[in-house]
Amino acid sequence: MDKMPCSVPILTLNSEKYLEKCLQSLKDFQDVYLVDGNSTDKTLEIAKKFGIPVYKQVETEEKNIRIEDFSAMRNKSISFARCDWIFDIDSDEFLSRGLLQEIKEVFAEFGNEVNIGFEIEHQSIFGEKIIKHAFNYPSVYLRLYNKKSGIRFQEEKTVHEQLSVPLSVQKKTLKFPVYSYAPDTHEELIKKDNAYLTIARNKFFTCNLEEFSLKKRIRYIFLALNAFALNMARALLILSKSAVIYLAYGFSESLPPLQVWRHVRYHVIISFYRLEQLIRLLIPGGLSSKK
Repeated sequence: MDKMPCSVPILTLNSEKYLEKCLQSLKDFQDVYLVDGNSTDKTLEIAKKFGIPVYKQVETEEKNIRIEDFSAMRNKSISFARCDWIFDIDSDEFLSRGLLQEIKEVFAEFGNEVNIGFEIEHQSIFGEKIIKHAFNYPSVYLRLYNKKSGIRFQEEKTVHEQLSVPLSVQKKTLKFPVYSYAPDTHEELIKKDNAYLTIARNKFFTCNLEEFSLKKRIRYIFLALNAFALNMARALLILSKSAVIYLAYGFSESLPPLQVWRHVRYHVIISFYRLEQLIRLLIPGGLSSKK
């Protein structure tokens, strides 16, 4: 079979560590390319080695540009696609052999379809251990779809981006997973989380309440209160589900406790950001646009 008529945009920033593994697993796709934040490691050399194009995330020569709006950047990356079909993958992920064969079968059967998308499970690898049990498993995302269907990333989601899928699109779930490598150290993961938290906080505190009508202020109060409660509930749910998993399966193939705590930490911090937002909404003076 010829290469699959599918574009694979990959966002990169100093992604040399796992990029070769990722690109090696994508050799049967017709249009693979990087959208890069002006990396200073060997990312661009690896792209040249595989003969794939590199586009800029931002039109500047400044080095090491971090993404501030992931949904906007995902949508921009898709704008470079030469094929109608899109496969979403990160630079630290790679396809299992079973998934590659399964996707080939998808194109043989559904390649001319538009209103259909395929969900794929994600599994993490810590060191040499594939995580088979975690509070967020099965972790399934829509990754393979036709851009003519109207599927796009939701513009309001600056981090933890999600696709907006029209009701006309039929979803099917594939059997084999995409794997991803976790950073070697807990500190690296915390650093990544902190970058996301900074983006989230900047989004929460860029409103100017002096321009808000009373109706809009009340709506934001309820949104902040709901988000505070929701994130606290998520933190508690992560703890309780993980405890059940450890009792049922032990620790050998389960998400390490330190990683469970990392997810709890993230939602607790978001909760306190939302609480601060709520207080600022209720107190005269409101949110400072300088935050």
